[in-house]
Amino acid sequence: MSTQGIKERPLPRFEHRTGLDYEQLLYLEREVAARIGSWQPATGRRKALDLFEAIILTLVYLRHNTIQAAIGEQARVSQATVSRYIETLEPVVSCCLDRLAIDLQARAARSDLVVDGFLIPTRDLTSPKGLFSGKRGAPGLNAQVVCDLHGRPVDAGSLLPGSAHDARAFRESGLAKTYEHHLTGNGPSMIGDCGYIGVVPLTPVKKPEYRELSRCTGVTRKRLLHELSGSLCKSRL
Repeated sequence: MSTQGIKERPLPRFEHRTGLDYEQLLYLEREVAARIGSWQPATGRRKALDLFEAIILTLVYLRHNTIQAAIGEQARVSQATVSRYIETLEPVVSCCLDRLAIDLQARAARSDLVVDGFLIPTRDLTSPKGLFSGKRGAPGLNAQVVCDLHGRPVDAGSLLPGSAHDARAFRESGLAKTYEHHLTGNGPSMIGDCGYIGVVPLTPVKKPEYRELSRCTGVTRKRLLHELSGSLCKSRL
């Protein structure tokens, strides 16, 4: 498959495998080619995969941590070939991805964002203290991640013990300071679940424990949904 053929017939499955959309993949191919020069040798035996396919292979390895033999079967090349391609392209691709990340963060600074946390499981309950998360019933580290409205990761904060509440973890991870402009209500906003009430501007309305939502809170929920749908429509323009 040639790059020209890919440009004529975009394949959306690349986005699920690599985490990058079609335009980003083409940009990455151009940047890598500018750094390494000609991918195919001028004389002698040609490489089994062209540069675009080799980049896809490298991205799948970096994103999914799949064993090289399995990637080779999918690409119909040997494990040794996969290893050589990854060894050559990984440092170059990583450098180019850093530039893409900077561009993504710059765009995120001008748009609405979503924040959420998840637990990275660990086995040790004693070092450091506070690893056990009562909410999830397991020990681990609390990781806070900021995404755009399409679910694409934009940034991540410092790790905290799993016992830390999401609101506290958001503040202490450094994300609250980095995205403080999104918390003021003047400009782009930030969306969070009930664990971020009082911390981020847009959160759901909690149902009282012993009764249904009142008419007042129902209206508040409708207004929140209206704001969320408006933000999502703007992001797609």
